Amino acid sequence: MRTLFLGALLACLPYAAFACKLSAEVTDLTAFLEAKKESQVVFLGKVKSIQALPRTSNETVTDITFEASKWWRGTPQDFVLALGAAGTMAGTDCAGIFDFSAQEGEQWLVVGTWWNGKIHPSGLLSVRLQNGNLPAEIKGQLDRISK
Repeated sequence: MRTLFLGALLACLPYAAFACKLSAEVTDLTAFLEAKKESQVVFLGKVKSIQALPRTSNETVTDITFEASKWWRGTPQDFVLALGAAGTMAGTDCAGIFDFSAQEGEQWLVVGTWWNGKIHPSGLLSVRLQNGNLPAEIKGQLDRISK
């Protein structure tokens, strides 16, 4: 029985060794905000338009234009361009983790980074708003960084 268990455990080791490892900044809003990196953006915005971009891999990529209404991080602008993606890192343990998609008219708290002239929203940290209201816990976090 021990031999069978050890064999099964050893068979899983290569998978565990290559599992998708993400820093806390990628998965936790508090860690993201505490990092205070110059490239960070955090804003409220409404999706004004979405435009599909040519595919260069297995990913579906779109330009998403947001009309921003409130900024906590980043250089405030009325309209900003964000990169939407689906099918990111296909075939890896991180498949889909970096996906972000939205629909016209939706309101979002966008959490992400500036890179190559576009915002790259975090699909893990950005939040689609229900009725335009931020969840109380997130609002509290953002109010604290505004002080």
